[in-house]
Amino acid sequence: MSSKRPARFGPFHRRTHIDPKENAKVATSKQVWGRRAGNVYAGLRPAVKAWNGPLPEGIVGFEFYTDVEPDPGHAPDWPKWTEGRAGVLAVEGGEAVAISVIVTKRQDVDG
Repeated sequence: MSSKRPARFGPFHRRTHIDPKENAKVATSKQVWGRRAGNVYAGLRPAVKAWNGPLPEGIVGFEFYTDVEPDPGHAPDWPKWTEGRAGVLAVEGGEAVAISVIVTKRQDVDG
């Protein structure tokens, strides 16, 4: 395996067992989208959220690299990219944001 990185930051991964179609959407668009968090970690601004590190074996999701630096001061192992930062694109009338990515690994529901 090459040690050459396809982009400046990564690897990161998203787990997509809730919406397995997200893998195909990201592979086609080369963008990862995010919205406002609506749970206990609710936020005021939309953000792309991910996990640090490579996609674990057996987990449905995708691994990616990006040239967009994660927000400073994010929770450990939970990088995010918030609306208003360089490289973070506002989409859907500001209801969501997106970053450009290079997908390096994909694990779909059917293997």
